[in-house]
Amino acid sequence: EAQWEYACRAGTQGAFHIEESKCTKPKGIDPVLDQLGWYNANSNSKTHPVKAKAANDWGLYDMHGNVWEWCRDGKREYSIETKVNPIGPVEKGAGRVVRGGSWDSRAQFCRAAFRSRWPPGFDGDRNGLRLSAGQEHEKGEAEPTTAERS
Repeated sequence: EAQWEYACRAGTQGAFHIEESKCTKPKGIDPVLDQLGWYNANSNSKTHPVKAKAANDWGLYDMHGNVWEWCRDGKREYSIETKVNPIGPVEKGAGRVVRGGSWDSRAQFCRAAFRSRWPPGFDGDRNGLRLSAGQEHEKGEAEPTTAERS
């Protein structure tokens, strides 16, 4: 879950992956989210092909809206202590965190910080997961190392 948020924000701190962005219309057409993702105000009640909206600064598309993304760990409570890569419950049967919102979510549920939890086995046309096989690199650059791909 923490890795998902890190990837979504791409070094920014706003509600969406644009620096200083705010969710100005949590229940309507949000002008920033409209550029970045498919949600209930612009999706026509369906999923859309990847790359139809703007990518974040790291080249990741559809981090806001389109489909909820399953995360490996369960929902944990936040604390005031700083933690590096915290992990929620992962035991069998624990609900798993979903992030990003979907095509039928209001703008407020597509924010980078919003998180929810679903029980194991929950399925539907609003769910998905993100597979990552490495990054493209410029012609002439060295192939990324395993550590860089992680």
